[in-house]
Amino acid sequence: MMLDYLGQVTDATGANIFFIKDGVIHTPTPGCFLNGITRQTSSTRFPKSARIASRRR
Repeated sequence: MMLDYLGQVTDATGANIFFIKDGVIHTPTPGCFLNGITRQTSSTRFPKSARIASRRR
């Protein structure tokens, strides 16, 4: 895993970070890392009922 300049988890060398807590999909907000194709298209693969939360800075 890689950290941004604030020490927060952002992504990995070959993967994006997603986790599910209490039924909500969490992922970092792009800002200090590449908003890659995998990350952008992943959200279209989640069920329509899924809630996706991004941490804002």
